[in-house]
Amino acid sequence: MQFHDKVSDLLICTVCLANPNVEVYQCHYGHLMCIGCFYRLLADARIKDEQARCPKCRVDMSRNSCVRNLVVELLLSELLTDCVYCSATMSRNRLDAHLKDCKSRPVSCVYSKVGCAWSGPQHASHQHTEQCEFQHRACRDIIAHIGKHDKKHDEEISKYRSVTNFMSNGKLFFTDIVLNPHRTDDFIPQLFYESSKFNIFGHYWLVRGRVQGDEHNFQRTLSLKLVLKERGVWR
Repeated sequence: MQFHDKVSDLLICTVCLANPNVEVYQCHYGHLMCIGCFYRLLADARIKDEQARCPKCRVDMSRNSCVRNLVVELLLSELLTDCVYCSATMSRNRLDAHLKDCKSRPVSCVYSKVGCAWSGPQHASHQHTEQCEFQHRACRDIIAHIGKHDKKHDEEISKYRSVTNFMSNGKLFFTDIVLNPHRTDDFIPQLFYESSKFNIFGHYWLVRGRVQGDEHNFQRTLSLKLVLKERGVWR
């Protein structure tokens, strides 16, 4: 087990410091990165208009200079791991199949679509189903619950129809834009993006974007703003 732990500690992503579950890439000098972190580094560099570099050795990286390490992927698939539901120990390449049949995995009641809110381990579902009160509910109660689902469904359909109607408007214009990186003049410069001006409906506009969060934050968002720069005369 001590050897297993040492191997597990060695085969970690240099960015998120976790054992990758999917494809593994390496830089020119062999430092490992999971596919998510690898593409995130490339995207960050492109957003900042900089050269992507390995966080470990700082060697230049690109999509063409980095390759997958298939040996490491095979080794990782043989490492032992525990099921999050029943704590059974198995190799990582068997975990997905086990989770589908695990008796401790959480499931919902078979009558959940008609209102039952029960959820619990799979091994307790049969006993609950036999005692579930929803199997004896009157049709009027079931119809009332289905009515709530239909109302929610209709609200979602209404949103899609609104978007479809908007996109069907005959006065829509399409244009290609390129967001170029810029920095503010603040004491601590802030990165933002801005397109060139373009003419639509007789006015000049531009798109301005800002990334919320930094490269250490996995939950980043991109906000875009349409800015009217010059008013023209609509003909």
